[in-house]
Amino acid sequence: MAMQSIDLSPLSILNRMKKIENAIPRKDFDVYTAQSFPNSGNITNEDLQKEAKFMLEFCGLKGYETDILFAKTEQGVGGYITSSSNIYERAVHIKVSDEYIGYPERCLAVLAHEICHKVIDVNGLHDTDTDENETLTDLATIYMGLGEIILRGYKSHTHILGYLDFNNYRVAHHIMCVVYGHVESEKTGLAESDVLLDDVINYWERAGSERSILKECFVALEKQHSAFWKNLNLLTELINRFKIDMLHNYMHYDSIFYKNLQDDNGNFKRKLAAFSILYELIASDSYPEAKTNAAIEGLNNIVEDSIYDLFTFYQQRNVIDFKYDIECPNCRTISKNNQKVMGRKAVLKCGKCGCHYLYDAEIWNCTIKAKERREAKMREEELINEKVNYRINKAQEEADRIINEARNAHLQLERERKMIEEQARINYREDIIDKAPSMLKWLIKRYL
Repeated sequence: MAMQSIDLSPLSILNRMKKIENAIPRKDFDVYTAQSFPNSGNITNEDLQKEAKFMLEFCGLKGYETDILFAKTEQGVGGYITSSSNIYERAVHIKVSDEYIGYPERCLAVLAHEICHKVIDVNGLHDTDTDENETLTDLATIYMGLGEIILRGYKSHTHILGYLDFNNYRVAHHIMCVVYGHVESEKTGLAESDVLLDDVINYWERAGSERSILKECFVALEKQHSAFWKNLNLLTELINRFKIDMLHNYMHYDSIFYKNLQDDNGNFKRKLAAFSILYELIASDSYPEAKTNAAIEGLNNIVEDSIYDLFTFYQQRNVIDFKYDIECPNCRTISKNNQKVMGRKAVLKCGKCGCHYLYDAEIWNCTIKAKERREAKMREEELINEKVNYRINKAQEEADRIINEARNAHLQLERERKMIEEQARINYREDIIDKAPSMLKWLIKRYL
């Protein structure tokens, strides 16, 4: 077991733990505690052998022989197991780094990791990729109930042992405790790694039972699916009704015009009837050079906008290649679209009824037109907003001008009022002086 730091997202952790659960299903979640391991002091080979037997039995490998010894290992390697991939060998050979003789918690963590190598191999979960196999093994220690040993031993003092980032062990252990152990979640800061995981844990804990909350989610989703499927059926029905009406009109004019009005050379047999049809088309707002049919154009715009919105939304989730079939508007014979038609407008001939019809197969024609309409509408709205903002600004400027003029007029009036008051005071003083006796005049001028 070498030191590394593989970092997994909570979803990646869950996917791998599901894989382990499929191979090793369990009903209860028991947490393993050391049975005979000393809490301090040097650990002996006998201590390792004894504890390994308890740990193997706890993991469902009862009766396996143990060959567990301290040994010199490469720098950074806490321990390793040999011949774990031989699922028929009922013996476990593990070497633990002799640097850990005085560290019980690290020794337990190494034992848990290496024993889970055997658990993984016996249950058919061995992966040929070394990193993936080590990742599964580390997560298996959490799944098998050795999480608390791992958390204590993989981060003791300044040393970090194991392949996964320490937070991954913490997340996996917390998930197991909540989901299997029904332990209430604490403020562990899981929201920092994944807000969704924090929310799911909260939902899971608040639920009366696991089945009830999952059923609620399925029922709510089914309501959405049901409503959407109903709306799709209604939309299909409306479009089919509209198509039937269009086919009726097409067949009506096609039958009269092409089959009855022309001879074999393409000349008109009855020109008044042709003129009458032209009159009907113009009167019904359907002659292209006069005016397109407003109802058909409006419905087309609605359908194209819907296709554009649906395709744009779905394309963000799943890349799709948009394919569609060609249908004869006369006999409704279906033919597959092909490269000769794609990307252009073409006059096609039905192989069944011989009808000629125009088919608009420009690539993304409907979405391009819908997008252009949106952009044109946005430009129009922007222009309107600019005009409105311009008028608002002009009105504000005019209001500010009037307010400033009124303020200036008020200030001018105040100045004039003060001047009048000052002049009145001066006039009053002079008037008093003129009317007073000489001696009094002298006193007023001296002291006033």
